[in-house]
Amino acid sequence: MKNYERIVKEAARKRLDKRIPNSTLMHAYLLVKELINNADKEVRILSSKFNEGFYTSLFNEIKNFLSKKDSKLYIITTKENKLLNELKNFFKDKIHIHIISKDKMPKDIKRGKIVNYIVTDTNGYRYEYDDSDIEYGIVEGFANFNNEKEAKYLIKNFKELLKEV
Repeated sequence: MKNYERIVKEAARKRLDKRIPNSTLMHAYLLVKELINNADKEVRILSSKFNEGFYTSLFNEIKNFLSKKDSKLYIITTKENKLLNELKNFFKDKIHIHIISKDKMPKDIKRGKIVNYIVTDTNGYRYEYDDSDIEYGIVEGFANFNNEKEAKYLIKNFKELLKEV
Protein backbone atom coordinates (compact mmCIF):
# COMPACT_ATOMS: atom_id res chain seq x y z
CA MET A 1 0.00 0.00 0.00
CA LYS A 2 2.92 2.37 0.68
CA ASN A 3 4.09 2.04 -2.92
CA TYR A 4 0.57 2.72 -4.23
CA GLU A 5 0.30 5.79 -1.99
CA ARG A 6 3.67 7.06 -3.24
CA ILE A 7 2.55 6.64 -6.87
CA VAL A 8 -0.73 8.48 -6.20
CA LYS A 9 0.91 11.38 -4.37
CA GLU A 10 3.56 11.80 -7.07
CA ALA A 11 0.94 11.71 -9.85
CA ALA A 12 -1.14 14.31 -8.00
CA ARG A 13 1.81 16.59 -7.18
CA LYS A 14 3.14 16.48 -10.74
CA ARG A 15 -0.36 16.42 -12.26
CA LEU A 16 0.57 13.47 -14.41
CA ASP A 17 -1.58 12.26 -17.29
CA LYS A 18 -1.29 8.67 -16.14
CA ARG A 19 -4.11 6.17 -15.59
CA ILE A 20 -3.97 4.72 -12.08
CA PRO A 21 -6.02 1.55 -11.40
CA ASN A 22 -8.30 1.42 -8.36
CA SER A 23 -9.48 -1.87 -6.88
CA THR A 24 -10.01 -1.26 -3.15
CA LEU A 25 -11.73 1.28 -0.92
CA MET A 26 -8.31 2.32 0.42
CA HIS A 27 -7.17 3.04 -3.14
CA ALA A 28 -10.36 5.06 -3.67
CA TYR A 29 -9.75 7.00 -0.45
CA LEU A 30 -6.16 7.89 -1.43
CA LEU A 31 -7.20 8.96 -4.92
CA VAL A 32 -10.19 11.06 -3.87
CA LYS A 33 -8.19 12.67 -1.06
CA GLU A 34 -5.50 13.81 -3.52
CA LEU A 35 -8.06 14.92 -6.11
CA ILE A 36 -9.80 17.14 -3.56
CA ASN A 37 -6.50 18.45 -2.18
CA ASN A 38 -5.31 19.40 -5.66
CA ALA A 39 -8.50 20.98 -6.99
CA ASP A 40 -8.51 24.74 -7.50
CA LYS A 41 -12.11 25.94 -7.36
CA GLU A 42 -14.51 23.18 -8.42
CA VAL A 43 -15.11 19.57 -7.48
CA ARG A 44 -18.00 17.54 -8.86
CA ILE A 45 -19.07 14.24 -7.32
CA LEU A 46 -21.52 11.83 -8.93
CA SER A 47 -22.29 9.11 -6.40
CA SER A 48 -25.27 6.78 -6.38
CA LYS A 49 -25.11 6.41 -2.58
CA PHE A 50 -22.74 9.12 -1.32
CA ASN A 51 -21.41 6.66 1.25
CA GLU A 52 -21.34 8.42 4.63
CA GLY A 53 -18.45 6.38 6.03
CA PHE A 54 -16.25 6.98 3.00
CA TYR A 55 -16.94 10.71 2.69
CA THR A 56 -16.84 11.32 6.45
CA SER A 57 -13.24 10.10 6.32
CA LEU A 58 -12.61 12.89 3.77
CA PHE A 59 -14.38 15.63 5.75
CA ASN A 60 -11.16 17.54 6.55
CA GLU A 61 -10.14 17.54 2.89
CA ILE A 62 -13.62 18.75 1.88
CA LYS A 63 -13.54 21.44 4.58
CA ASN A 64 -10.05 22.62 3.53
CA PHE A 65 -11.10 22.72 -0.12
CA LEU A 66 -14.25 24.71 0.64
CA SER A 67 -12.28 27.18 2.74
CA LYS A 68 -10.59 28.36 -0.48
CA LYS A 69 -11.94 31.57 -1.97
CA ASP A 70 -14.59 30.94 -4.65
CA SER A 71 -14.50 27.15 -4.23
CA LYS A 72 -17.63 25.11 -5.02
CA LEU A 73 -18.59 21.49 -4.44
CA TYR A 74 -21.33 19.99 -6.61
CA ILE A 75 -22.85 16.64 -5.68
CA ILE A 76 -25.37 14.51 -7.56
CA THR A 77 -26.70 11.49 -5.68
CA THR A 78 -29.89 9.45 -5.34
CA LYS A 79 -30.83 10.20 -1.73
CA GLU A 80 -30.05 12.54 1.11
CA ASN A 81 -28.26 11.41 4.23
CA LYS A 82 -26.99 12.88 7.50
CA LEU A 83 -23.56 13.84 6.11
CA LEU A 84 -25.03 15.64 3.11
CA ASN A 85 -27.28 17.64 5.41
CA GLU A 86 -24.32 18.52 7.66
CA LEU A 87 -22.26 19.63 4.66
CA LYS A 88 -25.16 21.73 3.39
CA ASN A 89 -25.63 23.41 6.77
CA PHE A 90 -21.92 23.96 7.37
CA PHE A 91 -20.96 25.28 3.92
CA LYS A 92 -24.26 26.78 2.68
CA ASP A 93 -23.42 28.72 -0.52
CA LYS A 94 -20.37 26.66 -1.43
CA ILE A 95 -22.07 23.30 -1.77
CA HIS A 96 -24.76 22.35 -4.27
CA ILE A 97 -26.49 19.02 -3.73
CA HIS A 98 -28.88 17.57 -6.29
CA ILE A 99 -30.95 14.44 -5.74
CA ILE A 100 -31.92 12.42 -8.81
CA SER A 101 -33.75 9.13 -9.23
CA LYS A 102 -31.63 6.00 -9.50
CA ASP A 103 -32.85 5.33 -13.04
CA LYS A 104 -31.30 8.66 -14.16
CA MET A 105 -27.82 7.63 -12.97
CA PRO A 106 -25.49 6.95 -15.92
CA LYS A 107 -24.35 3.41 -16.58
CA ASP A 108 -21.06 2.09 -17.86
CA ILE A 109 -21.57 1.04 -21.48
CA LYS A 110 -19.59 -2.21 -21.23
CA ARG A 111 -20.87 -3.46 -17.86
CA GLY A 112 -24.28 -1.86 -17.54
CA LYS A 113 -23.52 -0.91 -13.91
CA ILE A 114 -24.17 2.52 -12.40
CA VAL A 115 -21.03 4.66 -12.47
CA ASN A 116 -19.69 6.96 -9.80
CA TYR A 117 -17.05 9.60 -10.34
CA ILE A 118 -15.34 12.68 -9.03
CA VAL A 119 -13.93 15.27 -11.41
CA THR A 120 -12.05 18.48 -10.66
CA ASP A 121 -11.31 21.75 -12.45
CA THR A 122 -7.64 20.71 -12.70
CA ASN A 123 -8.45 17.86 -15.15
CA GLY A 124 -8.27 15.19 -12.46
CA TYR A 125 -10.87 12.47 -12.05
CA ARG A 126 -11.63 9.09 -10.53
CA TYR A 127 -14.09 6.94 -12.48
CA GLU A 128 -15.66 3.91 -10.80
CA TYR A 129 -17.42 1.52 -13.14
CA ASP A 130 -18.44 -1.14 -10.63
CA ASP A 131 -19.04 -1.05 -6.89
CA SER A 132 -21.25 -4.14 -6.60
CA ASP A 133 -18.75 -5.70 -4.15
CA ILE A 134 -18.19 -2.55 -2.10
CA GLU A 135 -19.35 -4.29 1.11
CA TYR A 136 -16.22 -6.44 0.76
CA GLY A 137 -14.03 -3.37 0.19
CA ILE A 138 -13.71 -4.07 -3.55
CA VAL A 139 -14.39 -1.51 -6.27
CA GLU A 140 -13.36 -1.30 -9.90
CA GLY A 141 -12.16 1.97 -11.34
CA PHE A 142 -9.26 4.19 -12.32
CA ALA A 143 -8.06 7.74 -11.86
CA ASN A 144 -5.96 10.31 -13.65
CA PHE A 145 -4.64 13.62 -12.35
CA ASN A 146 -4.38 15.48 -15.66
CA ASN A 147 -6.43 14.28 -18.61
CA GLU A 148 -8.25 17.27 -20.08
CA LYS A 149 -10.27 15.32 -22.65
CA GLU A 150 -11.73 12.81 -20.16
CA ALA A 151 -12.26 15.45 -17.44
CA LYS A 152 -14.15 17.71 -19.87
CA TYR A 153 -16.31 14.75 -20.92
CA LEU A 154 -17.19 13.95 -17.28
CA ILE A 155 -17.93 17.61 -16.50
CA LYS A 156 -20.19 17.81 -19.58
CA ASN A 157 -21.96 14.61 -18.49
CA PHE A 158 -22.40 16.04 -14.99
CA LYS A 159 -23.89 19.28 -16.30
CA GLU A 160 -26.26 17.37 -18.57
CA LEU A 161 -27.51 15.39 -15.57
CA LEU A 162 -28.16 18.67 -13.74
CA LYS A 163 -30.35 19.87 -16.59
CA GLU A 164 -32.64 16.90 -15.91
CA VAL A 165 -33.03 17.76 -12.22
